[in-house]
Amino acid sequence: MSAQNREDTVGKEGSKEPIMTYEVEKISPIKVVGIGTDGDIRGSWIIETSTTQSPTTTETPTTTVSTRSTPPPVTTPKPSAKWVKTYGNHVPSNAIPAGKIDNRRVQFIGVQYYKDDLIPGAVVQIAGVCYVASHGQSHYVLNYEVLVATKGKFVPTTLGNIPANALPAGKTAKGEILYICRADHKGMKLVGKAQKSQERCFVGYNGLELKFSKYEIYVY
Repeated sequence: MSAQNREDTVGKEGSKEPIMTYEVEKISPIKVVGIGTDGDIRGSWIIETSTTQSPTTTETPTTTVSTRSTPPPVTTPKPSAKWVKTYGNHVPSNAIPAGKIDNRRVQFIGVQYYKDDLIPGAVVQIAGVCYVASHGQSHYVLNYEVLVATKGKFVPTTLGNIPANALPAGKTAKGEILYICRADHKGMKLVGKAQKSQERCFVGYNGLELKFSKYEIYVY
């Protein structure tokens, strides 16, 4: 007796021809076999079990690859530096303090033309002027522009090493950009102009134009 390929087959030992074949829809694993004979018939039975397993189908999982590119991050452009025209001691409340002569004379960042050069300088409210350094001297102007509501900062530098993010604030008559700088002098912190070609920070003080190779520059 054997069970395989959805068939139960009963045969005689030594004979290839089956005595009986029975087809089934599904053969479950056989756990118990019962054999019965009619009357006083005796004999021996050989029960064969098949080791053949039904073929299985393995499904290969599919992977979906998105071809959609990731959009670049959204960046908000930095607003332009804000300059306000004013005069005398009319310094806006949101002007940027950057230097100090003493506790009463704070310097704000200003800019104004002097002999065809647009020069960054120091606004002193109590004096009602903007001091600019030019041609070896310190000069003052009554009408000027002052930097307001601009969140930059000063960083240390030397000579003509101008950072890429330094804020352009002025220009010479020949077209060279001038930047905002400040330098320490006798316990004071004085605001002036940085000029790359001259490799110096120039500040006006006590009627003179002072120059420094080691200074701070305003970046934004």
